Amino acid sequence: MKKLDGKEIDTLIGINLKRLRAELGKSQQDIGDMIELSNQQVSKFESGKNGLNANQLFMIAQECGVDMNYFFNQES
Repeated sequence: MKKLDGKEIDTLIGINLKRLRAELGKSQQDIGDMIELSNQQVSKFESGKNGLNANQLFMIAQECGVDMNYFFNQES
């Protein structure tokens, strides 16, 4: 497994967040509501422009019923 830098990790999390959101049929606004942020901010997370903090990632994982490791899966 390749060692990733911070920007690559943000991008990976964003890709997996977008995939999870699509699988669950949720909108960016739905995700934003979970972490009390706008859908524009969620868009920035999904594109890897901004990174989620651990608390936000944990709240999303909890609300969506996935383990935090879901967001770090490099096999998609």
